[in-house]
Amino acid sequence: MKFVAKRLSRLWIVLPLLAVLAQPAAALRFPSISIHVTNPPGQEYYLDLLLRNHKSPDLPTHGDPYGSDITYREDMVALLRSYEQEGWYATYFYSGKDDFNGQLTAADYQVLQNGEPANDHYFSGYDAGMPEAFRIILVTSHGEVRVTPAIRTNGRTELRVLYDWASGKASIPDLSQAPWVYAVFAVAVLLAPRLFVRYIMRLPLRPAVPFLLAINLPCAALLSLILHLALFPLGLAKTLFLTLPVVPLSYVAEVVYIRIRKPDDTRAQMAAAFAGAALCAVLLVVLLPALYNHFTGTHPQKMIRQYDT
Repeated sequence: MKFVAKRLSRLWIVLPLLAVLAQPAAALRFPSISIHVTNPPGQEYYLDLLLRNHKSPDLPTHGDPYGSDITYREDMVALLRSYEQEGWYATYFYSGKDDFNGQLTAADYQVLQNGEPANDHYFSGYDAGMPEAFRIILVTSHGEVRVTPAIRTNGRTELRVLYDWASGKASIPDLSQAPWVYAVFAVAVLLAPRLFVRYIMRLPLRPAVPFLLAINLPCAALLSLILHLALFPLGLAKTLFLTLPVVPLSYVAEVVYIRIRKPDDTRAQMAAAFAGAALCAVLLVVLLPALYNHFTGTHPQKMIRQYDT
């Protein structure tokens, strides 16, 4: 019994670190919006965000808030500024180092690719946080201007937008209804913690993998099916209520297998089964809200069709 307790003690040492690492990666980053322009105009262009301020903005900086020597064309800047109306203001010209801002051209951030500027534009916030909504404005050297309707961030801290200049559409890649996403999520939540626990307790991994797969793959299929059918129609709370019983189901199956097989180190195997199931439940509770938060901003009924210029 002392030997089993000694093995489990290794797990409790690393659990706090694992809990930190299990938090959504977005929580460890500055809020950011990246915009990839497809079919870009065959001429020089500026891309900026329009944010809606609840108060009058500070005086425009008219210069790079990061202190570079970039000089922008005044006629194109005037086009950007001409769309400051109804409380919407150009991000770049009313921002400082601690606000949500970015650069007007992708080349400000990236090296030239095949002699042409890259088409990825980045905006981020330090103390300002993520805006509730924004609009994309793009102006060309020939005087053409396109502005999208307001795009809501839906509480997300990281957003990637695809902007097609040819069609004038802004969209957000949607994976919320892809079955493989839920399948990968379910397998990772159910299987990875159990392998991790056995590794920490120095139990043999190779003989355990076949029966862990045989037990957890059917449970992962059930979990992914529940997620696919329930996550958006029923919401997060009800989906958690439906998915959590899958973890004790997989635990019972593992315990039954251990009882039938009767390995030499039965106590350690049973302790590993319990600790692995507990860790599965923790990861499900921690990671499912992150998955839901990510997908609520990309659900096709809320996004994609709204942002034609």
